This record gives sequence, structure tokens and C-alpha cells, in this order.
Amino acid sequence: QIQTNMERGNTMEDLVAKLQELQENHMRVQNALQELSEDSENYESMKGLRDNLAKAIEVQKDLVKLKHAELERLKEETKDFGTVTEGYVGRNCTAFFPTEKKWYLAKVVSVNLEENYAEVSFYGYQEEEVKLRANQIKLLTPPDKKDLETGMKCEAIFAGEGTWFPCMIEKIVETGYVVKFKGYNDRYTLSRQDLRLTAESKSNKRKDPETELEWKIPENLRMKESDSEYTKNSKRKKVKALKQAHKDKIVEFGTNKQQKTWQDFNTKATKKRGTLSKGIKKQSIFKSPDTIEGRVGVTGSGKGMTNFSQRTKYNEGSQN
Repeated sequence: QIQTNMERGNTMEDLVAKLQELQENHMRVQNALQELSEDSENYESMKGLRDNLAKAIEVQKDLVKLKHAELERLKEETKDFGTVTEGYVGRNCTAFFPTEKKWYLAKVVSVNLEENYAEVSFYGYQEEEVKLRANQIKLLTPPDKKDLETGMKCEAIFAGEGTWFPCMIEKIVETGYVVKFKGYNDRYTLSRQDLRLTAESKSNKRKDPETELEWKIPENLRMKESDSEYTKNSKRKKVKALKQAHKDKIVEFGTNKQQKTWQDFNTKATKKRGTLSKGIKKQSIFKSPDTIEGRVGVTGSGKGMTNFSQRTKYNEGSQN
């Protein structure tokens, strides 16, 4: 039996593929019919099949034309809605939930480029996928890798609730970031796009002190021709105060650097002394003296004075 009716939900690619299939079948039947004589037993049935295929081809061509017109109309109607692309697939976003007319966290599952819509799954309602236009989807930009580090506090998507929730990055692994949500003991390995930085995580990020020594006049304190004399004087005072604070910071940095250098040197020297003095038994100055004449608290007490050999003058030519 030949199926001539196609569902309107099929894509243009599906319709064209079906048309090509019908045309190939028609050609095969036509070739087979030419090898049969008119008085053959199967001649009439093959002829009927050929005619039916020819009608199906015409119907399929009409469907392709209708689909093309439908796509053109859709393109015109949705030109102000933006355009979805393959790059949407797998991305987190905030999406418009039509029934509640609110925006919620979601993930793009698939896109239909022909009809210009995307299917999204809302976090917390992942069993239901909704078709949305590009203007109903706001893709989220994941943080840079260099901005994420172990021990950093940030926020991550809590899938079960469909909200951002405070967490801490405990470990960075090949498959993503191991995080622990605030108030929970379980660990989850999430992708970079499931995380976002907060004001706290940005302020707590370790900074390179060398780069902090660079200073420029803030844009809001730069002089403008339209500034009044009062505004200019105010800006000068603020710039002067900032410069002084910057100088103090440089001095503090230099002092801390010198201290660290001295501490490192001291540590190394202590280690060396420890190596050289291994095997030498340290004695307390408060141990009992070795003799009855010794006194507690005096090192070497009771041992008497150190004896030195008497110095003699050397005379050249002397035998002794």
C-alpha cells in the first residue's frame, strides 16, 4: 500500500527524502513493466502500481511546495523573534515559562533550525520540554577557567530546585568542578557552565600583588572641559589621596617582600645549623653541676678554669 499523505510536522528534509524515494520506486516499476508483455499475468497490477506511484509523486511535490511556503511565512512572522542556532544546544539559559509568564533556569535540549525554535527543559521540571523562540531564551555565559580556583565560594545551579545556590569549589578535576553546597554534605561534579561568580567570590579571588602595584587615574576622576572649578579641585584632592594610598601600598608591599626574604633566609640558615649540629647533645644550664663546687645556672660550673699552654719566644738559630 502506498502512503501519499505526509504529516505536516515533518521537516523539509523528510519531505524531500520521501519524494526521492517515491521517484526511485516509480523508475524501478517502470523498468520492470517494460520487460513484461501486455498479456503477462502481472502486467496490469504493475501498471496500476506505476500509476499510483506517479500520483503519489505529484502529491508529495505539492507537500514540498506547501512546506516551503509555510517556512517562508514562518520566517517572516518570526523575523523579530531572533534566530536560534546549533550553538544553543546544551547551553544553560533563563527561559520564559509561557503558562506562568515568568523566567526560570533551563537548559536547551534541541533546536529546529527550519522552524526557528528551541526545545528547553526547565530545571525542577525536567520531564517537560517546551518549544520557545529565540527571544524567549537568554543564554548564560559561563565564567572563565582562569577565574575559578579551589576553595572559592561561588554559586551553582541546584538542579532539583531550579535555582542558584551558594557553594564552594573543593576540587578541580578533568570532568569539571567538585562542589559542596552550603548546608549539605554531598559533593557534586558540575560543569563550568553550571557555576557563576558572585561579588564575594570576585573579592576573595587571590590577586597577584605585582599587578596591584600598577595604578591609573579612575575614569570618573579624569578632568573634563565642562567641569567647574569646584569639581576640578574636588577631583584633584581625591586623586592626591588615591596616589598617597597607592604609595603606601607600594611601601607596604616592599616591606613585606623584604620580611619574607629575610624569613626565607633565616629558615634556610636554621636548617643548615640543624644539619651541622646533628649529634651534638644540648644541655640545660639548670642541670645539676658535675662537682660540689659547681653552681646551678652556670654553664661548665665546677670544671675549673681552662688551662692554656705558656707562650714562649722563638729565637732563630735556637736548638730548643
